[in-house]
Amino acid sequence: MRILSWNVRGLGAPDKHRMVKHHLGKANCDTVMLQETKCGLTEGENFIKYCRSWIGSFQVVEGLSGGLGILWNPNKVNIKIMGKSKHWISDHVQSKISSTSFPLWNIYGPTQSPDKSKLWELNEQISLFGSNNYIIGGDFNVILDLSEKKGGTNKISRDMVGFRDFIQGIEAVVCIPSEGWFTWTNKRLGFTNIVEHMDRFLTGSRWMMEGMPIIAKTLAYCLSDHFPIMLEMGSETRWGGGYFKFQNMW
Repeated sequence: MRILSWNVRGLGAPDKHRMVKHHLGKANCDTVMLQETKCGLTEGENFIKYCRSWIGSFQVVEGLSGGLGILWNPNKVNIKIMGKSKHWISDHVQSKISSTSFPLWNIYGPTQSPDKSKLWELNEQISLFGSNNYIIGGDFNVILDLSEKKGGTNKISRDMVGFRDFIQGIEAVVCIPSEGWFTWTNKRLGFTNIVEHMDRFLTGSRWMMEGMPIIAKTLAYCLSDHFPIMLEMGSETRWGGGYFKFQNMW
């Protein structure tokens, strides 16, 4: 199973439809989680129709930024939407190829510090699953430590501490990409350039203990200021570099 997560920074324009669809086909994924779609209901439905063989659901944008979407290949997976909010979509995934089944959260973290605690409130919902198998992925709009940033101001922030506490609270493990590291760039040159590792996947610890093959990877697509990230899991996993590169936070 292959899950792609991507902050596309807007999905309303027809040209963006074409380019995003091209990259999704190139990635050959089963499930796609999109962030910052900036889509209303009509734009989201139009993109799903444009993708033809995909099924999907969108959380419409509130204001001028944000918006979430999830799409899936109905020949490979069944997905049931469990809940939506401004900052997340929760659903349940069932593979049609294997017996793999798990809850999945698509995250778009608040950009402003005072609002970030709204996302950490998800820990009560996620902690109900304990160490069981689940996946949380997306753009969290925050880094874990200073190794995840290059350029700009380098100091530990309250947001970073809150994010670490969130991960520890749900006893999740962090998937370390086997390829690529920084997932966001301000697209500036020289000393003003800033890059950060803001997009990631988290999982419950049971898969690690069971030895499930899982590999994360950052893809080199340049359509947005964010690079997409991919999680491949199960017996069909093909990437090199070893299985289960995880950072345990608790």
